[in-house]
Amino acid sequence: MGNVDHGSFGDAALCVELRKQASADVLAGNGGQQRHNILCTCKQKEKQSYTSVCQ
Repeated sequence: MGNVDHGSFGDAALCVELRKQASADVLAGNGGQQRHNILCTCKQKEKQSYTSVCQ
């Protein structure tokens, strides 16, 4: 997916993809922190609970 601009994910579908990638990264222990941050931003934008990753 390449670099992700932290200012431009209002697209819910993009957030879904980011969640999938971030979950995989976190579980693999593999550079997950950046996507973790993106995920939490998506969570805030979507007002959805994603506490399994955003703690």
